[in-house]
Parts: sequence; C-alpha cells; structure tokens
Amino acid sequence: MEKIYIYAIVGLAIAVILLGIWIIHLINKGKKELVYTKEELNHNIKYLESEINKIKKDLTKHSNYHEKKDKSKS
Repeated sequence: MEKIYIYAIVGLAIAVILLGIWIIHLINKGKKELVYTKEELNHNIKYLESEINKIKKDLTKHSNYHEKKDKSKS
C-alpha cells in the first residue's frame, strides 16, 4: 500500500514538472510573438510615414501649380 502512495506522489511530481515546462514554453512563445508583432508594427509605421510624405509632396506641387496659375491670371 505504501508503494502505491510513493508511485502516486512520484507521478504527481512528474506531472507538475511537465506542466511547469509547458507553461514556460507558452510564455516564451508568447514573448516571441509579441516581439514579432512590435517589429511588424514599426515596419508598418515607417511605411505609412513614407506614404504620408509622398501625399504631402504631391499636395505641395499641386497647390504651387495653382498659385502660379492664379498669379499669371492676375
């Protein structure tokens, strides 16, 4: 009967250790995914900033064109 308790305790200890390893694995996996997401967001922000700058340049060219056109009419 004592052997059954020892086997049960050893089995439970192994299960707890495996559960701890699995939890650590999930935490590390989550950290890697967060870092990847952060890098991806930084890339998207840089892309959007470059697109905004292109639009600003186009608007400036367009408004300059209209200013020149209006001055030539006067």
